[in-house]
Amino acid sequence: MHYRFTRQGRKVLKYVVQLECQTRSGWKEVIRYDNWEWHSGCHRHVFRLNGERRCDPVDILYDETVGYADALVRAQKDINEYWELYCERFKNGGWPA
Repeated sequence: MHYRFTRQGRKVLKYVVQLECQTRSGWKEVIRYDNWEWHSGCHRHVFRLNGERRCDPVDILYDETVGYADALVRAQKDINEYWELYCERFKNGGWPA
């Protein structure tokens, strides 16, 4: 898992949490949570081994005190709990989530 975020004080303004799995052809992106500008709000990118991808909204709103800290923590928790299942599904050609 890789992650990065930008803060202003206690507020998390932007974040990325990404899961990659090793395949025969190298490391591949499986799931990525983020809130970058070109999308509206928090979302999860989900990838398949064949190159298909989709973008699912994540229902977490901006908090005036901590920004997107809750979204960052939830994304890290999801990947920590389910990374093996996500990688197995991905390697079998299905949607990881």
